Amino acid sequence: MWPANRKATRAAKTVGSTDSDRVRMLVLETDLVFDSTAERKGTCGQIFYDLFAKAGAEHDPKIEIQTTMRFIVESEGGKIPEMSDLDNIQAILITGSKYDAHGSDEWILKLLKWIQRMLITFPEF
Repeated sequence: MWPANRKATRAAKTVGSTDSDRVRMLVLETDLVFDSTAERKGTCGQIFYDLFAKAGAEHDPKIEIQTTMRFIVESEGGKIPEMSDLDNIQAILITGSKYDAHGSDEWILKLLKWIQRMLITFPEF
């Protein structure tokens, strides 16, 4: 169940390997998971990190991963990252959410502009 006053933290959280050859991934979290899921598995970003870390550990050769998670729904306390936050990032994953991707929520429109700018600034993505 969703608490009516639930807010996410604005601070980015980074977990995983510090190996110099690691894959650096940014997970943009566009929703909060249910409390019961958060207690068992963490945020959407943590869930994706756990999946990719397990897959990387089972890969031959082993692939290390570091994941930075950032909640971006501004109306719920999130913040869309700055372009400078993408330094050394090699992969970006945007989670699904309850929001309409074609909606007119201010944060969705900002995210669309951010994606366009990111693709121009970092065409290797």
